[in-house]
Amino acid sequence: MEEKNSQVGSVYGFLARIFAREVTSDFLEDLRTPRFRGVLEELGVDLGDDFYSRPANELLEELAVEYTGLFIGPGSFISPHESVHRVREDGDYGKLWGADTVAVKKFIEATGLSYQSSFGGMPDHIAAELEFVQKLEERLAQAQADDDM
Repeated sequence: MEEKNSQVGSVYGFLARIFAREVTSDFLEDLRTPRFRGVLEELGVDLGDDFYSRPANELLEELAVEYTGLFIGPGSFISPHESVHRVREDGDYGKLWGADTVAVKKFIEATGLSYQSSFGGMPDHIAAELEFVQKLEERLAQAQADDDM
């Protein structure tokens, strides 16, 4: 069972990385390995031959433009922060560092986890929340391995 939790944690870590920042050349290289392609295919994910055959610099440029357009702007973009999307009855929603941001920060810290000193993002960013779930899965796997449940 701990192996399954470890694998689930890895998926959450992967998703956290995808949402955290633009794809780098090193990360793209990892994504294009036959091993990773095989894992994706086992999950029913096909990125298409173009993803694996296009020159890396072209693909990196396209991915950077897509990431920026989706999450940064200019113009209409999707905020990757929970507090912007979660509707609250008290009207404190639709803004950064709202009540939900504070609640997420307190919840994560209540589990004994803390943010790295280099973390400059917000606690309710989807990447931070996905990384939190990754850490929980890793803890669960370790507790199962130690028979500490």
